[in-house]
Parts: sequence; C-alpha cells; structure tokens
Amino acid sequence: MQALEASRPSEIEDKSPARLLEEYCLSTLVLGAQFRFRPVPQKDYYLYRHLGQWELSLVGPAEWGLHTARVFVARCVLKLDMTWLVDIDSRALRNEEITQCLQDHATAWSQAVHEAGSVEEGLPTYVAALPYYQRVLASGLAASLKHSILRLDGPARAKLEILALPSAAS
Repeated sequence: MQALEASRPSEIEDKSPARLLEEYCLSTLVLGAQFRFRPVPQKDYYLYRHLGQWELSLVGPAEWGLHTARVFVARCVLKLDMTWLVDIDSRALRNEEITQCLQDHATAWSQAVHEAGSVEEGLPTYVAALPYYQRVLASGLAASLKHSILRLDGPARAKLEILALPSAAS
C-alpha cells in the first residue's frame, strides 16, 4: 500500500503534445527494464543493456569500472510527476545495437498506442505482466499522463493524437 501511495504524482507539469509522447515512450522503456528495487523520485538510476535485456541499476557506470559486460545507455531520474527523465549517453547513440534496440522499443510503443486507438486508451493503468514495482510505477505514470492530457486544449489534444497516430490522420 505504501508503494501505491508513493507512486502517485506529486506534481503535474503542463506539457506540449510532443514532450508528452516522448516522456511516455521513454518512461515505458525504463519501466520495461529489469529491476528489483523501489525507485524514488529525484534520484539517479542507470539504464544498461545486458544479455539482450534492459536493466535499471543503482550503480553508475563509473562504479562498475571495467568489471562489467553491461553497456551503459542512459542516466534516468524518476520525476515528481512519475515520468522518467532519460538522458541517453552519446556513446550509446554511436552503438548500432543500442540504437536498433531503442528504435525497436519506439516502434513497439507506437504500435501499442496505435492498437489502443488513442493515447489515453493506451496508458498503462494496470499491466499485469509487469513485476510489482514496475506495475505500480506504470500506474503512477498513467495517472500523471492522463492529467497532462486533460490539461491540453482542443487543438493540442488533436495534435497529440495526430503525432501518436499519424496513419489515422491520412
């Protein structure tokens, strides 16, 4: 119960449609990673690619030194609105395997939103397949993004759907 309470957004930011979609996509990348701890807002975490999986860690790349087969991808911070700030490392963007994995995630995310029919319908309110902490944080992410969507005016909401579902506009 305490984890559920902690996953409620404590502040909601006004966001442009493009920023909302970017944060939604990148937040699902982090929540799809393996981790077995409860992330807290405003703390640094580190996203790695290891053995074909995304892995979120408390241990930064400098702390691993040369003693890891993990590829450092990004510094991640859980924001107070329960979205994730994902600062992708420039070296990771030069790694073809990593960029392909990031593109694959973005494509799968876009397809899932498209299949849901709208951004709001695609929000991860409850995802049974996720482990406990990821499921709780996904619920907080959904609540936050829903509030951000509701704050958009009519033209901005239309733009959100056009950006997310481009084939629906044609």
